[in-house]
Amino acid sequence: MLTRARRLLLDAGEDPNRYNPVGAHSHTTPLHQAAGAGHYAVVRLLVERGARLDLKDILWQATPADWARHAGRTAIEAYLRARDTGSKRQG
Repeated sequence: MLTRARRLLLDAGEDPNRYNPVGAHSHTTPLHQAAGAGHYAVVRLLVERGARLDLKDILWQATPADWARHAGRTAIEAYLRARDTGSKRQG
């Protein structure tokens, strides 16, 4: 149901990279929320529709992959990191 609702919004022109509205975790994007909550299908959909993997949340300065790691969502973290070819990592 959540994936279907998100797909409808994206089909209607919703920007997958916008920060959430005030009062709805406005310091994050939909990808941060999906990654942290473990919604793998929504994460994949957002990435397929152009969600940026390098956007950091405003409060903690963390990427969606960081949110997945913090929440123990290892499969989602691995998926996001495997696709994050544009970010520079410090070793």
